Amino acid sequence: TNAELGKQWYQRRVRGEGIGGMGAALQQTRGFYNKVYEITKEYGGINIMDEVQTGFGRLGSHYWGFEYHGVQPDIITAAKSIGNGFPLAMCATSPEIAEAFANSSLHFNTFCGNALACAAGLASLEAIDEDELQENSDDVGTLFLKRFI
Repeated sequence: TNAELGKQWYQRRVRGEGIGGMGAALQQTRGFYNKVYEITKEYGGINIMDEVQTGFGRLGSHYWGFEYHGVQPDIITAAKSIGNGFPLAMCATSPEIAEAFANSSLHFNTFCGNALACAAGLASLEAIDEDELQENSDDVGTLFLKRFI
């Protein structure tokens, strides 16, 4: 059943951060997640990428941290910057995985969607594009690297 499939995936999951965030003591090199994802799939698992620290253009060169590594996670989680201070989180996945979790007792949400939270999220996404914040992040990050490292 879908519930059993969801539980099985949950037990065989690998979670990572595209670029080291708050708790990352080790920066993953390019190619690392390619191998991890390959092994996880070989054993019937799913790959989850946490984009709380790196998502929404904060890297400058990439909108998502997983893009930096050239992988496509099965589930993407993000929070904080999607609401620009408003409590909001998101989870994106395929219809197959979403259905499997929807029919199980497992859940993975912090803040449920409501009209106000969705409006805050939409406004944040629009500001990222309209104010060219990804480009600014790239410019400032490049300047920082050139001057201080």
